[in-house]
Amino acid sequence: DIIWLTDLEGKVTFISPSVERVLGYTVQEVLGFNITNTLSPADREAAFAIYRKNLEEGRFAPWAEERELICKDGSTKQCEVVHSWMLDENGGPVGLVGVARDITERKRAERELRKSEERYRTILESINEGYFETDLRGRLTFFNEALRKMLGYTREELMTMDNRDYSSPETAKKTFQVFRRIYETGKPAKLMDFETITKDGSVRYHE
Repeated sequence: DIIWLTDLEGKVTFISPSVERVLGYTVQEVLGFNITNTLSPADREAAFAIYRKNLEEGRFAPWAEERELICKDGSTKQCEVVHSWMLDENGGPVGLVGVARDITERKRAERELRKSEERYRTILESINEGYFETDLRGRLTFFNEALRKMLGYTREELMTMDNRDYSSPETAKKTFQVFRRIYETGKPAKLMDFETITKDGSVRYHE
């Protein structure tokens, strides 16, 4: 993490040596530097607006935000920044303490995960087999269109249901036993002759 102190004008009065590892600046280069100059123009304006609002309204609680910081070589880093006010003996502000954590790799991984999930969902919606996910109580948290068509309910209706709502009592009991075995062992399991009751009351059997 980078730790710094600034006066009320944003000029750096102290900064930790980690600034060189994260942003490429030496401590000497940053001292006296306005800390907002490390922000991209859009983030600089947004950060200043929050700072000014807190100062004008006398709100001196810490606040956190995600900001894009500009490195010495012109590249950027995504950082999680926490600000705290430095107050004098009368409770008035005299400066800020900032802590920035580099979350660039985490944000990249999150973007890749979202892309992967989007591809995954697209594939699931294109298959004819019913696919579903549930929470530990058996309540549906995700399902594809194929399953919705099999059961005949609307998406809104299914999102409020668990397996007991669309299966016979005997099937619900077998489902609970299989879910429990999976939960306890962590191993996959099959449920043969899974009997569902569609919205119109007809019965279907699945594996």
